Amino acid sequence: MYGSLGILDGLDLKAFTSSADGLDGAPVKGASALNVPCVAPNEEFKSVNVQLFGKEDVAPGELPTMKGFLQDYVGAIRKSGVAKDNPDALRALAGEVLESYTPEQLPVINGLAEHYAVCDMWFSSVPSQTNPNRAFTFCGTSLGLTDNGWLEKDPRAKLIEEKVGFGPGDDQFDTKTLWNALHDAGHDDWKIFWQASTLPEKISFALTGGKTWVGHLVESAVNLTEHLDADHQRYLIELSSGELSSCYTYRLFRGLHAIPEVERRFARMDEFHEQARAGTLPRFSLLEPSWTVPQESTDVSRLQSLATALGNDYHPPGNLSAGEAFLQSVYMSLIANRAAWEKTLLIVTFDEGVGSFDHVPPPAAVPPWGSGRPGFETQHGFARPSRSSWGLTTARRCTRRRTS
Repeated sequence: MYGSLGILDGLDLKAFTSSADGLDGAPVKGASALNVPCVAPNEEFKSVNVQLFGKEDVAPGELPTMKGFLQDYVGAIRKSGVAKDNPDALRALAGEVLESYTPEQLPVINGLAEHYAVCDMWFSSVPSQTNPNRAFTFCGTSLGLTDNGWLEKDPRAKLIEEKVGFGPGDDQFDTKTLWNALHDAGHDDWKIFWQASTLPEKISFALTGGKTWVGHLVESAVNLTEHLDADHQRYLIELSSGELSSCYTYRLFRGLHAIPEVERRFARMDEFHEQARAGTLPRFSLLEPSWTVPQESTDVSRLQSLATALGNDYHPPGNLSAGEAFLQSVYMSLIANRAAWEKTLLIVTFDEGVGSFDHVPPPAAVPPWGSGRPGFETQHGFARPSRSSWGLTTARRCTRRRTS
């Protein structure tokens, strides 16, 4: 994405040609659409191993080859069923995982990269999904969580996954967070600004009598009620209600709930924009995007229109123009107040690599307590080049990691 800057790690396309199921592919500059790869790539630990090493089980000390993306993505396409018994469709879709966006296609995030610092050696903490990586970011540990869903405390989550093939990923980290540390140190000038429920709010609309609200959701809602009893439907409503109890960060980090009146520390994005333009933002703010939920998140095709959502989190197969619009709105609100902007550090980063091609092999990691599961707590995940906007006016390269 940042090759046009001329200051980041280069790429020899031929060196990354890979093969899978009789298909060959090399990285491509320029994406064929703004929602590719259009089938959600795999993100689980073993799939990331395939992407990095070409195999699920990795011996200690092995170095990533970065040639397994096509192999793993072909598996994701086959699992989705979109190219069933259609080798031409499989061939057409497979190469999308090797496509990269140009600065012209994503002018906002690339524009920030051109004018501010880029930390191109910023790697995700573990080679896996969102929840364990966010836990490392805000707790310093994933409590052993490898993939989303392993720390779900509510038994209804597992039954929902069994019945409708839809895993809520409602993990709960009962440990202290960065915000707890701030509170304990007497620093309570912070807020978490959020946009959308953990699950799409249309689920709540449909299950609370809003089936007539959107006609095409009727069949999905009926199918869902056929699969789940009233108690499990109430759980889905809680996850998709639009109330604070449905907020991803509020649910994921249960350690936050020990902070007195923590509910006052959460606000919607409208309030962020108002405070940014007025120059009254707290000293530390976390901005939570709206989440993309791909159709592959459920095994029941009749429920896909109800369970899916296209967010603004730059997550495939969501349309990246939504992410561009979100980032632009944040930046424009921040620079609207010049005096406040000159004292503001904006960090734009991602929690994991979403299974799309990257050429930078992640380094080994030091386990939090001196020992850990080989290949998980001893291996970083993908590079997540992060933008740091704090008043620079020319592109800079920063090789620091986030803990430097």
